[in-house]
Parts: sequence; C-alpha cells; structure tokens
Amino acid sequence: MRTYPYRFSYTKLELADAARSLSILRYVGRWGGYAHDDDAFVARLSRDAALTLAIPAAVLDSGQGWITIAGENVRATISSGEIILEVAGAKHDYFIFDRELARARLIDVELARLAAGGVSFIDPPEMGRRCVSPTEYPEIWRPSFLNRLRARLRFGVKFVDDRELV
Repeated sequence: MRTYPYRFSYTKLELADAARSLSILRYVGRWGGYAHDDDAFVARLSRDAALTLAIPAAVLDSGQGWITIAGENVRATISSGEIILEVAGAKHDYFIFDRELARARLIDVELARLAAGGVSFIDPPEMGRRCVSPTEYPEIWRPSFLNRLRARLRFGVKFVDDRELV
C-alpha cells in the first residue's frame, strides 16, 4: 500500500484532479515553519529562460522576487543556474489550495505555451515524495486511477486512510 507524503492534508481525489489538470506546475507539500516555506505549485527551468519570462534585472540580481505570469504574481528564485517558479500564497498570504490551484491553472496555460515554443522545464521540479509528479506518483496519471477512486466514493466505500493510494 502506498500513502501520500506525511504532510498532505488533501484527499486523494483532490490531489489527483489537481495534478492531472496541470501540465507544467507540480504540487509540492512542504514542512512549513520557515519564511516562504509553504505548500506551492512549482516549476523549474534553466536560467536561460529568464529572457523568455521577462524576469526583471532586480530579481535576477537579488536571486529572488515576484514576477507576473498570466496576470498572476509568481515567486521566482534563481538558484544554481535554474529558475524556480512558485505559485504559493499571493504575496505574503497563506496557501489556500482551491485559490492557488485556480491561479496555478491560469499560469500553467502560459507555461505550457512557453514549453511548446521550446522552453525546457525540469520535471519533477523537486525530487522526493513531497512533489506530486509522474515520476513519484505515476499511478495518478493512469486513467484507471481516477475511475477507481470515483467508483469507490460513489458506492460509499470508506477509506482506512483517505490519503492512501490504491
């Protein structure tokens, strides 16, 4: 039996639906407790994409800051020659899953357009079980996975642990 990472507080169906609705961004559950260490939808790409994303020089010079993609604020961090984009709580606000997922979907459309134009994204953006990606959770991307989950919910089958993967 596989379980979701220690920190996820969303149901299997919520995470699976969210994960499958995004092509570039990946949900990452974090420990918290540090500044800007909240859950986020994350993408990672090479620093060469800075011009394509129109990242301001101030962000490039300082190594982090806020940029706008699809009209939404996105935290950008430049580290080890890579750009990390995070859709988390809007500027200093808490992460709220439904709100951030809606923002992530808008941003993901623009990032997918960039990918189609040749910008390379690194997937998964973070290694390990905290990152919901096809690498770590391939079963989520199998069509039968959501069908089984929905059928179990429809027939009232109770989960021993709602975070359990079947």
